[in-house]
Amino acid sequence: MHNSDEVVPYRALLRLPGAMRAFAASSLCRLSYSTVGLAQLYVIERATGSFGVAGLASAAFGVCALSAPLKSRLVDRYGQRRLIAVLGAAYGASLLALAVLAIADVRNGVIYVTVAGLAGLLAPPLGPAMRAVWATLSEGVATRQRVYSFDLAVEDTLFTVGPLVVGGLVVLHGPTLAVVVTAGLMLVGSQSLARSPAVKAHDERAPTWQRGSRSGPLRSPGFAVLVGIVLVLSSGCGVVDVAVAARALRAGTPAAAGYVLAALALGSVIGGQLWARRARAGTISTQLAVLSVVLIVSLAGAAEAPDLAVLAVVLAVFGAALTPVLIVAYVAADRLVPRAGRTEASTWVNTAFNAGNALGLAVAGLAVDRDGPTGSFFLGTAVAVIALIVIVTLGRRLDRSLSHQASSPD
Repeated sequence: MHNSDEVVPYRALLRLPGAMRAFAASSLCRLSYSTVGLAQLYVIERATGSFGVAGLASAAFGVCALSAPLKSRLVDRYGQRRLIAVLGAAYGASLLALAVLAIADVRNGVIYVTVAGLAGLLAPPLGPAMRAVWATLSEGVATRQRVYSFDLAVEDTLFTVGPLVVGGLVVLHGPTLAVVVTAGLMLVGSQSLARSPAVKAHDERAPTWQRGSRSGPLRSPGFAVLVGIVLVLSSGCGVVDVAVAARALRAGTPAAAGYVLAALALGSVIGGQLWARRARAGTISTQLAVLSVVLIVSLAGAAEAPDLAVLAVVLAVFGAALTPVLIVAYVAADRLVPRAGRTEASTWVNTAFNAGNALGLAVAGLAVDRDGPTGSFFLGTAVAVIALIVIVTLGRRLDRSLSHQASSPD
């Protein structure tokens, strides 16, 4: 276990006891998550002849996947070894069922929507589980920031590679093969992760989460404030994808949206690496406030960008602040919540971020229809300003809770 606040190289992190095997296994699982959306969409569209049905199935998968905090609580209560193995196997089996239905030439859309929803319901919380293992393996703010930055960078890379993998498999042998490979990645990865020494050590060190608690980590002082801040801030940031696509379309170069968003992704990776190089000075609320100001200025700058090239540069700066927000939130969650609830705590942060992003996407579409992409960017700016006000107003509660936790045994 690493207990120092000195920055350690990534190779040293992977040499922590059991880290390499656990991280490799979790990466296989997350690669499965990066391929499932497109693979599922293609196989259902081919089977039913309807993108409408495929879209409904994807929506069912996404809605049911919002059960992640509940599944994370079960993981915290009963241990990763048991729950990750069971959920991974059940999730993989549900995806294989989609492939079997397609091979059997079943065309009933209701069946596909139901099975896709079941897959979302069974999807194991692999990212939060791995971050809980990282938290067990490492101690100290600098080391935590380093491992979370590394974890997020690899996850972002996998979600970039995933659609390319699906495209290659579809060209090679059709979408059914893509679904089978997606299921196989999860089956192999989840069982390997559940049996890894690092997961065993995590389960042995983590006491059972309070069985009488209905709110789980949300009952920990300050944690609900943290989740609320992430939700509001991500809602403002969620407008970006729709606004960029609309801006590129109006410029007559819709394909350029991909390059602009790639610049954002690159900025996120670089920003995460730079942020993790050493422990930040100041309180958690101060760090979130500074990052929020960068996001606000970037969103406002994006609204006024004269062309797509400038927009790409501005959004690279935006991305450089976005990943550190998640790093800070994950570190704060670790410090606010007892060790036994860390998987669920990480999931709440992740769910709040995704829910806010989805809300931003939905509102951005309406804003684009009414005021164009510029209006959408300004809407995101306004919401981010609200998030900053929340941080300034309620941040002291978060910091007081963190100070109390720091003086208490973990």
